[in-house]
Amino acid sequence: MKTTVIGGGAMGGLFASMLSKSNEVTVIDLNRDLIEEVKKNGLILEEKDGTTETFHFNASTTSENMDEQDLVILFVKAMFSKSALDSNRRIIGKDTFILSLQNGMGHENLMKDYQDGDHVLLGTTQHNAAIVKLGHVRHGGSGASAMTSLSGNLDKIKAVEEAFTSSGVEMKAVKEAKRMIWNKLFTNISVSIMTAILQKPMGYIRENENSWHIATTLIKEAVMVAKADGFDFDLDEKIKEVEKVAISSPMGLTSIYADIRDGRRTEVDTISGAVLAKAKELGLVVPYTEMAVNLIHAMEKR
Repeated sequence: MKTTVIGGGAMGGLFASMLSKSNEVTVIDLNRDLIEEVKKNGLILEEKDGTTETFHFNASTTSENMDEQDLVILFVKAMFSKSALDSNRRIIGKDTFILSLQNGMGHENLMKDYQDGDHVLLGTTQHNAAIVKLGHVRHGGSGASAMTSLSGNLDKIKAVEEAFTSSGVEMKAVKEAKRMIWNKLFTNISVSIMTAILQKPMGYIRENENSWHIATTLIKEAVMVAKADGFDFDLDEKIKEVEKVAISSPMGLTSIYADIRDGRRTEVDTISGAVLAKAKELGLVVPYTEMAVNLIHAMEKR
């Protein structure tokens, strides 16, 4: 399958590498140094056990002169999705699938402006990755991935599912991808947000009594909103799952932590902001979540 990954960061590089095992893959990224490095030397993918493998695939700063693709995967930050899709419209044909595996939710609101419901795909993944250096990505953890189409027509997306599974990447076409997206949010809206606000690693968030109280309250608010949205989660179970993530990666530094540290805009509006927006839509009050969103925006503007 002709596949283009837009966004060559840690996750984009990870999925481009994995998918290149059985697909014709191109990465598009505006970082010229990264593109030149990948074109010259390939991308080094390091696994948790320290073993490495180098993958070679197409890499470019532009989609100019490219054919229409079978699959386009978005791995840019949410605030750059529109510009990424606008500048790469030429590779989106009537049969092109557009898949978002980005953090947060609500990406379909933009994607449906570029493709019909059968070809707009929403997904989530439990894989995670981090950049070691230019052209070198560490695969921090593996897990299931799932997707659904905006129309809910799963038969249409079997070819996309096969593109992943033929490369050894578990990807399931499911009816309830939105439930999985909600499920992934619980860590992002609690521990991850707190790492950014306090500029401390995940282990600290769990160990400190006050920060853990805030994190669990954020989970409680999100579980309440998810239930009102039609997705019932067990609060104690979700807290234990998030706690496990923090304990297993005590020195873990999240992407939103790095964004605040380095003075960049964050994806908070599609993560905690998405929970806040849904709460307002449903007439619910989530004061801790609203405070978290406001704090992140305040810190972005320092």
